[in-house]
Amino acid sequence: NTLRHANATRIRISVALEDARLDIAISDNGKSSKNVPAENQGVGLMGIGTRLEKLNGSLQIQRAESGFHLKAALPILPGAAE
Repeated sequence: NTLRHANATRIRISVALEDARLDIAISDNGKSSKNVPAENQGVGLMGIGTRLEKLNGSLQIQRAESGFHLKAALPILPGAAE
């Protein structure tokens, strides 16, 4: 989506395991979708957010003139990473 719709030239992805929590951050420098009607944006992101909530996780999305920023957090069950 970043390449196809936002015309981004840079994408940053980070993944970290911290305090029994998996943190994923994705950001790009693409054009903002702030002016797109709400019903036409983020259906896939809403599904990701719903799934994360069911697993006691969270999703934060920020759309800005400077690009798109997403942060997802998911608790890891003890022993699951072994």
